[in-house]
Amino acid sequence: MARYLIAGAAGYVGSRLAEQLLARGESVRGLVRDPDNEAVERLAGLGMAVWEGDVTQPESLVGVANGVEYVYNLTSRSVLENGSVAVNDASFDQTERGGTAGLNYRLTERLSLRAAAETQHLDYRALQRRDRLSDYEAGLLLRETPHWSYRLTLTHRQRSSNVAGEGYSANEIYFGVEFRR
Repeated sequence: MARYLIAGAAGYVGSRLAEQLLARGESVRGLVRDPDNEAVERLAGLGMAVWEGDVTQPESLVGVANGVEYVYNLTSRSVLENGSVAVNDASFDQTERGGTAGLNYRLTERLSLRAAAETQHLDYRALQRRDRLSDYEAGLLLRETPHWSYRLTLTHRQRSSNVAGEGYSANEIYFGVEFRR
């Protein structure tokens, strides 16, 4: 059984990842700002260990990764016009909608293809701001042995916003060597 830490386990993607890992029998520790969140309480009932903390407050993170093998950082932040940082602050009257689709296809016994797309529409009524985020990913996984594998992933990330200068477009290439017990 692997040990995972999910920063942002209360979020849309983090809660679904935690649920999938717990269903596989993995050990999951969720880093959350609000342990009384409905999603967090549900995941705790499924066996997730809850760690209350905030990635913008380093003192709350001391020891959070002790004994962990894999870390998923699924946190997000918003930067206000005055430069201060806020993480999904309820005072923004934020609404979010989006979706994720993915496909894993085994090409051969050792080679798998992965494709995924995710989109989010964020509306911050108090800031009069609307953002659209899109991620598109394609990757290959080559399992060399039962323990060793290689991963190559190409990702395109894009954000459009009605706020000048807040949009971006980026491409990422990731190559990794993975070991599983």
